Amino acid sequence: MIPFPFEHLRAGLPQRPGFHYARRYRNTAVLIPLIEKHDGIHLLFEQRADGIRQAGEVCFPGGMMDSEDSDPCQTAIRETVEELGLRPDKIEILGRMDILLTVMGLTVAPVVARVSMDTLDELSPNPDEVARIFTLPLAWFARNPPEIHTIQIMAHPVIKKRNGEREVLLPAEALGLPEHYSRPWGGVRHPVLFWSSPEGMIWGITAEIIQALLRITETFMNFSGDDKDPKNVG
Repeated sequence: MIPFPFEHLRAGLPQRPGFHYARRYRNTAVLIPLIEKHDGIHLLFEQRADGIRQAGEVCFPGGMMDSEDSDPCQTAIRETVEELGLRPDKIEILGRMDILLTVMGLTVAPVVARVSMDTLDELSPNPDEVARIFTLPLAWFARNPPEIHTIQIMAHPVIKKRNGEREVLLPAEALGLPEHYSRPWGGVRHPVLFWSSPEGMIWGITAEIIQALLRITETFMNFSGDDKDPKNVG
């Protein structure tokens, strides 16, 4: 018997395992812009313009990763410059947060950055992509918990098209699969966060990122009172 080349297998395994479906997902990156104002740290948001995907929704600047981008940080900066007209030298990358895997086949890499500016008038938003821009204090989100609802995710082996025709995506019977795979299955419930803010509804992926940021900042900030001195933390 020819011995199995275990050492070749060991060498071929990834040193830093990623996501198995990474190439099937649409990979994106967003910038989490933090602005220092008189009442504390603010998050910078944009509302998507009419005529584009997810029009009218509030989000952070960002978009699809290009093959030329070296990493998500480069993607986030490039998209922010294109969408908001922000000069790159005004962006100080602080680090990255955990990548989000969405139920819609999308990965989102949040990049946290300190943005230097005095007023929003320094920005020149692209009207084709951005309807308006605004900021909200990070403390507002910490003091106002989000509303949580759920959606149910189902696997549909057969779909009905708009013209009424049925399209079989998974021929369960022909493949010899159990009969129940000919019908929708799964039914996994997924929580969705909603913040009804003074500037409009902020929900979904953007809300998930904000909540994740709050979990990080709560280790050294106390939004119910005075901020903790970072020098005294840990």
